[in-house]
Amino acid sequence: MRQHTPEHNKRPFFHFGPGLLIALIAAVVIVAISMKNQPQPSIQNGPPIVERHASQQTKIGPIPDVSFILIRSDKLQLSQSQLASIRKLKSVWEKLYTQKIKEANKSAEHVGEYLSGAEQNRSAPVPQIQDQAAPLVALSAEISAARHRYWAKAMQMLTSEQRRIVTKERETDYAVRQKALQDAVRK
Repeated sequence: MRQHTPEHNKRPFFHFGPGLLIALIAAVVIVAISMKNQPQPSIQNGPPIVERHASQQTKIGPIPDVSFILIRSDKLQLSQSQLASIRKLKSVWEKLYTQKIKEANKSAEHVGEYLSGAEQNRSAPVPQIQDQAAPLVALSAEISAARHRYWAKAMQMLTSEQRRIVTKERETDYAVRQKALQDAVRK
């Protein structure tokens, strides 16, 4: 039987995981944007897009793909016409973006391996991190923008009551996922 000594119970000072990878990617994006020194675009005198997304997503989380709506079709009481249109939209999304999502996941693994190696060697100049993360940042931005467009198209197909239900469902779903994440972190 293995004895648990204090050495075995020590947690590493620094643990590389998905949360850190996402934070590093976000930092790279922020640095890259600030280095370009470009003003953020605004639409129709509203706040910049980034600000609107951040404030909107506080309670409902990031924009899901349209399958979120299809999964809840019974609850939303979608008509056959709505179902057909949203299924077609989902099909087009999958045709255009499934491969890109796979590429983004592969790129994320590559960046994770690079950062893990850099962590062990204690060396990773910011420009090198940006170079390694650039393909992932570009793919993520493209996929995110497309997901937003497809989501907006799907939401336009719904009645105002269905949109209200979807928003409530997103709030509930996000709250459950946030609680599970917090519970996992506490363990």
